[in-house]
Amino acid sequence: MSSQTILFLTVILLLAVIAYLLFKASLEKKNKEFEVNQIIKELDKKEMQCKTLFNNLSEFVFVIQDNKIIHANLKVMEQTGYKEKIKGINLYDLVHEDDFNKLSLMLDSRLIDDLDNQKIQFRFKKSDGDFMWVETSAVQLVWDDKASMLMFLTDITNRRITEDKLSYISYHDQLTGLFNRRFFEEELKRVDTLRNYPIAIVMIDVNGLKLINDAFGHASGDELIKTVSDLIKKELRSDDIVARIGGDEFSLIMTKVNEPDLISLKSRLEHSTKSKTIQDIPISIAIGYALKHEENIPISQVLNSADVMMYQNKLAQRAALRKEAIEIILHNLEKKYPEEQEHAKGTSYICKLLGKQLGFSQTQLLELLTLGYYHDIGKIALQDNILNYKGSLDAQQWDNMKRHPETGYSILSSSNEFAPIADSVLSHHERWDGSGYPKGLRGDEIPFYARILAVAEAYDALTRDKAYRKAVDDEEALEIIKDNAGTQFDPKIVKALIRALI
Repeated sequence: MSSQTILFLTVILLLAVIAYLLFKASLEKKNKEFEVNQIIKELDKKEMQCKTLFNNLSEFVFVIQDNKIIHANLKVMEQTGYKEKIKGINLYDLVHEDDFNKLSLMLDSRLIDDLDNQKIQFRFKKSDGDFMWVETSAVQLVWDDKASMLMFLTDITNRRITEDKLSYISYHDQLTGLFNRRFFEEELKRVDTLRNYPIAIVMIDVNGLKLINDAFGHASGDELIKTVSDLIKKELRSDDIVARIGGDEFSLIMTKVNEPDLISLKSRLEHSTKSKTIQDIPISIAIGYALKHEENIPISQVLNSADVMMYQNKLAQRAALRKEAIEIILHNLEKKYPEEQEHAKGTSYICKLLGKQLGFSQTQLLELLTLGYYHDIGKIALQDNILNYKGSLDAQQWDNMKRHPETGYSILSSSNEFAPIADSVLSHHERWDGSGYPKGLRGDEIPFYARILAVAEAYDALTRDKAYRKAVDDEEALEIIKDNAGTQFDPKIVKALIRALI
């Protein structure tokens, strides 16, 4: 083969090699471009996923640099009302001033210890100026080559509202809004320190709450308690503690006071309460107090001394106050239903006639007169649609009517003066044959005065016009009573009535 041919083949071979290498390089370049494009697409996809995840987190997410918000997810912008305007705001401009310190301490601790996962709660200001409660945690990160803080916030406003309500209920009386016994006992331990001496404990008891409840219902009793509560609060200093520690009891804790202060407070409270009435009955309270001057005196001893003084004060007032209250209750009944007064007078008169026939003493006759006059005092608790009803009572109305002897018993038994007739008032609708109410007593089980009252009241009722029937004459009334001797009435009392009227 000639040298020219060899040279020609060599050139062809070199050109083929170069073409191959160029093709290979071109192919590799295309592959690399494809790989880069794939990587870019993958990165774009990941970025979109991260943005979607970031913006759809149920938590608020902030990126903070130099205390400023430089980035926030959509949840923040939508729920707080700031939208994009939140970016660039100083974080502390959105924090309640009372929460500055604890948030600052938390963020500082995160810079020192990145493993600390402490969470705190603070109030975050929304665009409308209202605050929401949030719980937050934070982690360090680098954002745009600068040290930053990533904060996660969860809206806990509803939870805090519920917790605050539960906390309030656990330490407050629902009726008055005052503190309750639990708070009072804890506060008593807290204030019992030397710097607060002299410490005063004041005990206040509301007189006649049960009487008001029995006569006029619990709504009136609640009104009484709330009125006394308001009057007490008006007389106290801003740092004094007042608690409702029982149904009709209040207690005060006062620090750095002396006895003249307490005497003045007692006088003011007694005067302010007496000027108020519930159902025409003047409000009355019993007050006791005691002072702690020295550390070695147990606070429980001071509490007991105040309680003893209050109880002595209550005993001194009770008899006169309850007698007055019962007379006002009866007056209210008579003013509301004038026919009840006439019935009471008539029944009282017949009771006296029966007592004379039965040989009663003057003292016994006086008891009978009182019994006849007060026997229906329990009707004060009945609704107007019962006492004013024109026809026969339905079953529910009748059940309510049948409670008046028990109400009358509760009212009268609260007073030493009227207690002796309370059992007879309770039993004056019992029947000789045991079919009466409220206990179904029979024969001699029924108190003797109640048997007399039953006959006297029935005779007066029969001879008096009612809304639902006309009165009968004396003779017919006596015949009806005689017909019911041995069933409704004690036969011996019926015979006494016949002797008294014939």
